Formats: sequence, structure tokens, C-alpha cells
Amino acid sequence: MREDYKSFDISGEMVLVKKVDLSGHTLVLGFPGMGLVGTIAVKHLVDKTGMEEIGYMASEYFAPMVRVENGIPVHPARLFAHEKHKVTAFLCEQPIDKEVVFEIAQTIVDFAMEKGITRIIPLAGIIAQGEDVVIERGVTYGIAANEESLKEMKKYGVKPIESGMTTGVSALVLLLSKYSHLKAFSVLGVSEYQEDYRAAADVIKKLSEILNIQISVDTLLEEAKEIEESVRSSISQMQKLDTHYRKMGTTPLFG
Repeated sequence: MREDYKSFDISGEMVLVKKVDLSGHTLVLGFPGMGLVGTIAVKHLVDKTGMEEIGYMASEYFAPMVRVENGIPVHPARLFAHEKHKVTAFLCEQPIDKEVVFEIAQTIVDFAMEKGITRIIPLAGIIAQGEDVVIERGVTYGIAANEESLKEMKKYGVKPIESGMTTGVSALVLLLSKYSHLKAFSVLGVSEYQEDYRAAADVIKKLSEILNIQISVDTLLEEAKEIEESVRSSISQMQKLDTHYRKMGTTPLFG
């Protein structure tokens, strides 16, 4: 057994496996929510900037499923850092049960404050809901933790969501940051698909501007085109079938 090994029986704890000074860093969060935008975007950020894995979140509430990569098990929620750019990323690939959302959010905020992180930016997807809601594809929206965060968010051209409801870990991270010294605001891309790479590209382009780091989104846009072409093809096939059966005066039955 390694000397640095320890067991955990906890609701949530950040475990660092490498010593890194995170003071002054921006913490970017990605969870598997709407369109998987947060997870896709943060993974892209990690890959394209060459961030180093520095730790993980240990929690007894993660589902007993472990992804294997190159023959080695991978933690479902991992921490990465880029010291030069002063960016830390938290990538979660497992849905968080609603019963432990508060504990996970509190763990993240406590960790950020303990390590001297100065800003938290959750990335996620958003869809338009309601007759009076006008949401534009390609525009990034956001929710800020407090007035100071709102000013900074607007400075980067992130459009505030004036009213409505927000849920999940990212929502509680913003709420728990409200009266702290942290600046915290989300960057949300408009999502239309179950895996929306175009929305992920939108939030990465905005994040690139905020962090002042050049991050290519070409691969994300290529993935987006493939998914969109697949969807268009499926719709076209369904329309042709519908037209065919209408002419025949019958309805297709399945099962």
C-alpha cells in the first residue's frame, strides 16, 4: 500500500495528488447537464491547454461505476490545473444525485476559498422555455453570484438571465458564493441536442476571451456538424415516410 494512500467515507472531499499553488486561479466547472455542454466544454479545455491532473473528488455518493481508460480506472470527478494560465478545472462525468447536490457544491466552494482561488465559472447548457423567453442560439448567457460578479460577467459580453429558475450543483455553487470574496458566474450555451458540441464551442469561445487563452474549437464544430447532419437526415427520412403513408392513407404501426 502506498504511504500516501488513505480511505474515505465522506459525502465529498477534494483530494490533491500533486502539490500545486492554486492561489489566484479561476476554477472552471463542468457537470453532465443540459446537452452535456459543461462536461464536453471542460474536457475540451483540459485537452487543448494541456492541463495536468492534480486530484479528484472522493465521495461515497458516486454511483459504483468506474470508467476505464487505457487499462486504468478513472475517477468520475477530477481536478486539473494549468499553473501558467492560473486555471483549475473540475470535470465531472457522473450525474449528481439531488440528495447530495448541496454537499458537493459546499465542498467545491470550501475548496476554492481554502486554496485561494479567486473566481469560479461553471459551464453549462440552457434551453428556451416559456412563451415570453427569447433565447438565441450562439449567444452566451449567465447567472452571477453577486453584484461584483455581475459587473465582470457583463464586461465579457455574457448576457444575464434576468429571471427564472436554475438547478443543480452549479446553481448552488453560485448561491454559496454570494456572500464570499469569490467572484462567480456561469457561462451558458444554448443547447438543442442531447450532446451539443456547438453549444460547447460557444461557451469555450467565451471562456477563451475571459481567460485570455487561445483555445481552438474546430474539433467541437466538426462534431457538431456530424450530429446536426445526422438529425437532419433522420427528420428528412421521417418526413418522407409520413408523406408516403399519407398518400397510402395508412399509419405505420410498430411493436
